[in-house]
Amino acid sequence: MPTTTNLSSGISAEQFEHLPPDYKPLFLILGFEDDCQFNGWGAVENAGPEKMDAIIACYSAFGLKDEAAALAAGLVAYKESGDAQEAIGGAYGAVPNATPEMEDRMAVIIDVIKSEPELFAQSSTGG
Repeated sequence: MPTTTNLSSGISAEQFEHLPPDYKPLFLILGFEDDCQFNGWGAVENAGPEKMDAIIACYSAFGLKDEAAALAAGLVAYKESGDAQEAIGGAYGAVPNATPEMEDRMAVIIDVIKSEPELFAQSSTGG
């Protein structure tokens, strides 16, 4: 049985590696957003520092630089507090962010997908 990633969908690490390159950031963001809906700031702990760095980079790549900065501040608070969800939320909230609500972030992501559909039209079996 393949080893699974720490994504909410439970796909294997091998399956993740075979996703088309432009799907990976989207997949990481959606997995993190899903975890946040169920676990709040516990999603930061669930992801861990290394994966959070990747998730933050993904938000930035989708043009959500405010969200990336707010999450980076939350990650610093997590590292300093060792999972004080209040500290993570406080640090996140202290950073100006035009898209603090998931619905607003999803609208931006959908706009990116619509404006660059060729990035997401690839199959996972070839280019």
